[in-house]
Amino acid sequence: MGGTTPTRTTRPGLRSRRLGLHAKVILAFGIGAALVSAVLAVSTFYFVRRDLVSQRMTSVMRQTFVNARLVKVELGAPSAKIGNALASVTTANGSQAFLYREGLWYSNSATTKGSSIPRRLVGVVLAGNVAEQRVDLAGVPTAIVGVPIPAIGVSYFEEHPLTDLSATLSVLGTVLTTVAIGTTVGGALLGWWASRRLVRPLSE
Repeated sequence: MGGTTPTRTTRPGLRSRRLGLHAKVILAFGIGAALVSAVLAVSTFYFVRRDLVSQRMTSVMRQTFVNARLVKVELGAPSAKIGNALASVTTANGSQAFLYREGLWYSNSATTKGSSIPRRLVGVVLAGNVAEQRVDLAGVPTAIVGVPIPAIGVSYFEEHPLTDLSATLSVLGTVLTTVAIGTTVGGALLGWWASRRLVRPLSE
């Protein structure tokens, strides 16, 4: 007597329910992973950026003070010349030195003048206060520091490009974004695996 092999049938409602549960679990895992990775990425970038900027500005301020003291010594000597004083300062990585005296600007560069320095910053320094400001000069992030030297009637300024710092932060941002995307994808894959185990009893 011939027989037929029984086959398992899945009701349309059950199949729809399985697909809906699959999607919900994958979505939950994906969103959870995305939120966690986003919070970690943003907080990491914020704290690392804060520390890097603080370290760089400390270095910039220190270098500017050293050069300001050197200018004070140079211009305090008899028959001192501003050009010689500016030529004696040490500048690196594209930084530039400026001197303001009796309404006139002097620079250690033949191509730039003090007009790039914000007027508010100049006013603060002329009032006898040390000041610093981060600005964008022709698309280049730059730190500007001003130091008053009232003993010789001048104000000393330095511009320090922050292109290396900007590049470092850009790389950091790219790495953190890539990790966040990878974590989100990993969370979705984990959700897919978990959903298969969760809906398996429904099909048995």
